[in-house]
Amino acid sequence: MRISRREKIWIAGGAGVLLVLLVLLGVVLPAVQAEDRLDARIASSRETLKELLVLRGQWEEIQGYNRLISKRLRDRGPDFSMFRHLEELARKAGVDDHIQYMRPVTLGSPEAREGMIRKSLEVRLNGVGLNQLTRYLYLIEFSEKLLAVESIHLKPVYTDPQQINVTFRVFTLEKA
Repeated sequence: MRISRREKIWIAGGAGVLLVLLVLLGVVLPAVQAEDRLDARIASSRETLKELLVLRGQWEEIQGYNRLISKRLRDRGPDFSMFRHLEELARKAGVDDHIQYMRPVTLGSPEAREGMIRKSLEVRLNGVGLNQLTRYLYLIEFSEKLLAVESIHLKPVYTDPQQINVTFRVFTLEKA
């Protein structure tokens, strides 16, 4: 059986088409799919990088805050007393005559977290004016000694509505 020239051309054309299909399906298409997968991984990696940069910024902010706290702890000195400091602030605010008591608050055994111990005092003021109280709380919150008001309970004096009885807790951190 002899193959004519026209049949040879058809066979060569078919083989060429088959070869092109094999190259497309075996080489080009997998390469395009691999490129698409790599593009998806790159996009995912970029999103992960953005998240890491946000986390890095938050970490640096926290580290800066920790350095500030450490500096303020060092600056207040080893002989710092929360009692003494609160009494001094009470004198500045004009509420030192209204202090009924200042007592430590024990919350079980003090746990040291990250080298810090939380210390608390409960303060009771009787018959204090709102302006004096506001000034005292402001001086506590914005002192350079790392004090914060944790909770507050107000009760008006019924015999004089301009006066308030107040109980609040102040806490600070100390090196363990």
